[in-house]
Amino acid sequence: MTNELVSGRFMLLPLDSRKGGQSEVRKAVDTHSPDGAAAAVKLLTPRQDDEVIELFLERETGALKELRHPNIVEMLDSGWDQGLGRYFVALEWIDGSLKDEMARGRAMSWSAFFEQIGGPLSSALAYAHGREIEHRDIKPGNVLLTADGTVKLADFGIAKIRSKVAAGAPAQETVADFRSNLYSPPEQTDSLAYVRDVFGFGVLAIQVMSAGKAHDYADLAPVLDGLDLAPEIHRVLADCIDFTPGNRPPNAAVLEQRLRDADQVCRARWARRHNFLWLKLTRAAAETVLEIPRGTDIDWQRAQAAVMDDIGGPVHADYGFNQQTGEVDRDTIRLAGRSLFLRLKADDRDADCSAIVQVQRKSEDWLARWRAKAVPVAGLLTFDFRNPGEDAAYDGLQALLDELDGHDEARAAAKRQEQQASLGDLFDGWRRLLDAREELAAGGREPLYYTQVTGEGRTRVFHLTRTAADPNGLLGEEWSVADYAQGRPLERGQITGASEDQVIMTLPRSARRIPERGVLLPYLGPTQTALARQRDALTAVAEEQGANRLLRQVIEDPASVQIGTPAQISDWFRGDLDDSKREVVRHALGSQDLLLIEGPPGTGKTTVIAEIVEQTLRRSPKARILIVSQTHIAIDNALKRIADSGRSDVVRLGLPDDPRVAGDVQHLLLDRQIKRWSRQVRTKAEAHLERLAANNGLEARHLKAALTLEGLAAVAGDIAHVQQRLLDLTEQPTSDRTSSARELAEDIVTARARLDGLLEQRGELFTLVQRQLEGDLTLKEDMAAADYRTVVGALLGGNPVAAGMLDVLRLQGEWLQRIETDQALVGTFLRTRNVVGGTALGFLAHPAVRDLDFDLCIFDEASKATATEALVPLARARQWIMVGDTRQLPPMDEDLLRNPKLMEDYQLIPELVATTLFQYLINASRPPVRHLLREQYRMTPAIGNLISTCFYQGQLRSPGTHTLPGYDGLYKPVCWIDTSRLGQRREAPRTESDPSALNRTEAQLIARHLQTLDRAVERRVIKPGHTGKLEVLVIAPYSRQVEELRRRLAPLQLHHLATEVLSVDAVQGRECDLALFSVTRSNERSDFGFLGEPYWRRINVALSRARYGLVIVGDTAFCQSKPGALSQVLDYIRTHPVDCEITDANL
Repeated sequence: MTNELVSGRFMLLPLDSRKGGQSEVRKAVDTHSPDGAAAAVKLLTPRQDDEVIELFLERETGALKELRHPNIVEMLDSGWDQGLGRYFVALEWIDGSLKDEMARGRAMSWSAFFEQIGGPLSSALAYAHGREIEHRDIKPGNVLLTADGTVKLADFGIAKIRSKVAAGAPAQETVADFRSNLYSPPEQTDSLAYVRDVFGFGVLAIQVMSAGKAHDYADLAPVLDGLDLAPEIHRVLADCIDFTPGNRPPNAAVLEQRLRDADQVCRARWARRHNFLWLKLTRAAAETVLEIPRGTDIDWQRAQAAVMDDIGGPVHADYGFNQQTGEVDRDTIRLAGRSLFLRLKADDRDADCSAIVQVQRKSEDWLARWRAKAVPVAGLLTFDFRNPGEDAAYDGLQALLDELDGHDEARAAAKRQEQQASLGDLFDGWRRLLDAREELAAGGREPLYYTQVTGEGRTRVFHLTRTAADPNGLLGEEWSVADYAQGRPLERGQITGASEDQVIMTLPRSARRIPERGVLLPYLGPTQTALARQRDALTAVAEEQGANRLLRQVIEDPASVQIGTPAQISDWFRGDLDDSKREVVRHALGSQDLLLIEGPPGTGKTTVIAEIVEQTLRRSPKARILIVSQTHIAIDNALKRIADSGRSDVVRLGLPDDPRVAGDVQHLLLDRQIKRWSRQVRTKAEAHLERLAANNGLEARHLKAALTLEGLAAVAGDIAHVQQRLLDLTEQPTSDRTSSARELAEDIVTARARLDGLLEQRGELFTLVQRQLEGDLTLKEDMAAADYRTVVGALLGGNPVAAGMLDVLRLQGEWLQRIETDQALVGTFLRTRNVVGGTALGFLAHPAVRDLDFDLCIFDEASKATATEALVPLARARQWIMVGDTRQLPPMDEDLLRNPKLMEDYQLIPELVATTLFQYLINASRPPVRHLLREQYRMTPAIGNLISTCFYQGQLRSPGTHTLPGYDGLYKPVCWIDTSRLGQRREAPRTESDPSALNRTEAQLIARHLQTLDRAVERRVIKPGHTGKLEVLVIAPYSRQVEELRRRLAPLQLHHLATEVLSVDAVQGRECDLALFSVTRSNERSDFGFLGEPYWRRINVALSRARYGLVIVGDTAFCQSKPGALSQVLDYIRTHPVDCEITDANL
């Protein structure tokens, strides 16, 4: 054999192949893998009936594409290889199989079989059956074993997808002729789904445990009876091999549950004989048991006997619980016997011994309530005050801890389900939520139905069916005209007159078609477009029509996300990635559909995103990746990082003149790239014309002008076409509508945008041709296509050589014109880009994007997006990575939450309105679906440690050592300037006209502090490491305080500080050298407002911006008058005097 390359990717190795009935399997090297991973290439055997081979290919690949499970083999590629002339399927290479193990002739015990083979195999089958896929060929050769013993179910070659059969697929497509002897049931029909696989599993279990003693159907029952099995296990396997299909477990999910239940019974029986919980009594506990005074001599034997008597019957256990933090205390175990409630801790001297440190006598009612939430353990353990031996004590304690861990996880899962249930049907709730947002955006303005329209030209009078509620309030507003309330807008104009029964509307142009009967709708502007995109995405996901139909299932049951195997990466683009980031990247490149990344401030989210993108494209060079964010700055940072690495296939979606698009990524904008492409093509075309002119004695500028005129002719033709298209759309009768009203509205918007672009292009070309002609001809810009071509003929008609070039010029002109405006060509260009970025809703503004699907969507700042906003990009991708921080500010529908009537009308609850999709998925997920980036490098350790302790449960690390030289000579990195001793510390009285808070004293103190900092830099006390100004953010939680601070700072001459004053909401996502936070609130009522305990995220945002120095100005006595984030921050500062300080304010 010689090395051959399959599909340009898999290099077949010159080794013997594995041959089966329908295929041969060759070992290959995956040349797209950075570490040269091995692959198994299954080459389907050529036959005359290629339809059967195609069917095998469809079944194998179709099944594997549906399945993502750690115990199912992963498919890498499939298709037709032209060089070999054969169909192929490429899978991960696995050297061993259960067939190889059985060939050694060693029988397995039930416990070994179930742990190593049976459990994983039944789980994989249950997963497949849950997706209506049967394997149909369970046998040892299809159960592969990795080097570490992991089971991988392979060869779905005769898989049958029940949903396809139910939909009416032809019966001959069941491929029922291909069977595997003993492992296939004796019946020849498939009237019952899934029981064929159940039979195969039962036979496989018997053969593995008996070392293959059964040779025919008749041997199965006797061989099973001869195995040393518990009656519970025997009963399940006997049902599996029952020759009557209806007597078998109906599917693998039922089989798996029955096996696990039976196995648990057996393990409990074994555990009681082998697992001992070694107990000791402390003096305090013994005194309570014996009910004797402290210090009295203790009869230890009697005390131990009393405890043993109490826990001799039913016993329940649970971990401890910390009432203050609300967290599980895994260092404490609680036991409830008949009347005693015991608390256990690890013994100081013997690690495997549990010391009873507290005993309480509780009423039967109290114990009954507690037992209902605990786990029974009497059948799991034998309790003993004598040392049972090292192994028995260790096994007993570990068995108890494992049971408590499982119980704790089950309780957490139940809590997640309860939270999900409280949200109700999410998709129905989200639809109501969008309707409520639309009504809120309309400002309470209801549609106005009319029965007659009069008038001509731009002014029309609409006669209403019922009285308008507030006619004068309509004046000056923009409204749209439609056939019906949910219909697409046909025209839009301004209300210039109104009475109770009629409305006068002035249109921007003479309307071609206004329905005689219809409805006037309040114009919602961009809000309407955003809501429409969210509704479309919601519908696509709900109907499983997105790029990955499993998205709905993931949302409804986040726990169903299959955990993928982390990718092996040996070569990193960024060598300084810490362990938590590398772990995230490995899982991102694995096979799981969803990855959630929690990225606190300064943890390098952009770095992780860039690494994921580059590693993905290294492995899959043709992958198309969508990167979106809620803010322009975040998407621009990510795209710049990727483009700076040398990638030229990055495109930014957005408006060319949008000031929110960063200057250093403007060149990545799609429109600018298209224009550059167009200019390059035009330059090459003009250079070619110059050569033709020189060779044929022609004037070069006339040839160039002719080329431009042909472009104008093409533009004029397109303008006429688009104008007719707009006419057709506006005159299209209701009965002709074949898609949603929103889609048709998008068609009109798209056509008008295309017309505007063509008119702009015509102007540019007309200016160009005027310059080229140098006054030789007089033209009008709005000529028709035929008129432009007549000018071309007049310009070149006298020269036979030039006349012969007219067709070529015409083609070139049309091509140059189409490059910039033809959406098909723009879409073609876009498909050549691997990385596409834009805002979460704005990326769909470009028509060419609407037909694209993506292999991967990376959603940065996903915690800032509402649930329905998040669906818009996710619906377009097959795999999803969401990055965010649930401890920063989420999006707020405050206007909606404060409107009880709307909330009631649309049956909304606050949790549904306020919970983002990212928060919802985080709550319902665990690692490795959910990851936390733990190392932050923005904040100096003093600030980083404060943020970690107060807001992230101490999970963040700050390994950086960066400081601002000289700053410590003035202040410690965290400094609280305390106003509590000042007589004027209180906030100003609030007014009805402006209820926002204001604190002039704090504003004055901050102004003085900034002047001190500026002088320190001037005198070289503080020595910035760069030549520019220090970046300073002054942050306040209230708009009046922001205005007061800006007023105070405006006259200051701060030569060395670049200072911005912003609200807390506005600084999210920003960073700076120094941050000053004005608490603002201080009053006798202990009214914290937006700084109270429920708003701790606002404090986190405000305090986590600075690299070097954080200054808080506020009243410490007030801030500690109630529990909350500010009180916790003050506690931290007081207990960390090395890095933090509290100084008295001095005016």
